[in-house]
Amino acid sequence: MDCRFDRLLAFRATHGYFAGTDLRFVEWSPTRATRGTLAAHRLIFRPEPNGGVVLGEIDPESAAGAPRIPLADNLGLTFAARAVHPAFAGATEPSPATLHPFLLSNRSGALVDGVGRPHPGATVAATDQVRLIRTRTTLRFPDLPAPRILRIRDARGSVVGQQTVSPIDGAGAASVDLGPWAPGRFTLQLDTEPEERVYADDGLYESRPAAILELVLRPEGSDGFGILTAAGGLVAGGRIVQVDWAGRATIWRYAVVPRSEPTIDPAHLRLRHEPADGMPFQFVAAGTQPLTGSPAPAVLFESTLPIALRAVPHRGLRIERFDPEGDVFTPTLDDLPNPPPTSLSLASTPGRPVSETFVHL
Repeated sequence: MDCRFDRLLAFRATHGYFAGTDLRFVEWSPTRATRGTLAAHRLIFRPEPNGGVVLGEIDPESAAGAPRIPLADNLGLTFAARAVHPAFAGATEPSPATLHPFLLSNRSGALVDGVGRPHPGATVAATDQVRLIRTRTTLRFPDLPAPRILRIRDARGSVVGQQTVSPIDGAGAASVDLGPWAPGRFTLQLDTEPEERVYADDGLYESRPAAILELVLRPEGSDGFGILTAAGGLVAGGRIVQVDWAGRATIWRYAVVPRSEPTIDPAHLRLRHEPADGMPFQFVAAGTQPLTGSPAPAVLFESTLPIALRAVPHRGLRIERFDPEGDVFTPTLDDLPNPPPTSLSLASTPGRPVSETFVHL
């Protein structure tokens, strides 16, 4: 019997920090439940750099190119992303958090120029993060002044669990078992308080992924986008799904440290940016900073606006020093290094991250 496979879907991830490179920053793999679904429906997953492809066997007698084994509308495929580049955590905005992966889904995304974007915003946002829990766990509520009704709803909004949580010394706890409905997403709500989104999966709880991509062939309701055509066949070339992460932008601070001089007059230094193309970044003097073990303080310069951190560095940054004989500033340090994603300074404040780089003059 002849077998022909065609692409059901392909997904890929982009990232502002890694733009313009072929670096691999996340590695996707099907969850345990999805591996069983793939095998049962003669679907094949092939990993690709920062993404993957799902192939399906085609029914040779179907004019619409439908899969040989019919796929139910509510069939879901879930993939987990593991960060494989050390810069991913520091270069991603918003910051990844342990046991709070980004939950991305075609239930809430949209098609943009024919490409599925599995997040409501232009890029992955903090609101896409969920709490990862075990299927059987104890939920704790540290601030519970009076008894509350805990309601647990599944991805469709149906109540799958309800119990009264009573406080003991101002706190409460509830033992829940989501095994009959897990793995998957749920919402927790105490009476009329705001809902909390959680994702229950024992395997993912152990592996602690950076992101979860949930794809349903035909999402319920009018939101989101489907994987198949209206006739139940494959989209020509397969549905393309793209996850877009934003890179982090920070205030860049350079601390210029004299090697042998007892001091440097800050007025005799300046930091300039003259890129080969594009608009230059503006830097201003930001005072001095005492250094442990050094008689001379460092001279500080800061960018006036946040600058995107990039794996492909910005060029054209240099330190110039005043030459009193010629009455001009001349280049002293050319092509200053860009700050790495791990260089956040103690000068950072909420909403104003600062990347600090020390250079020696």
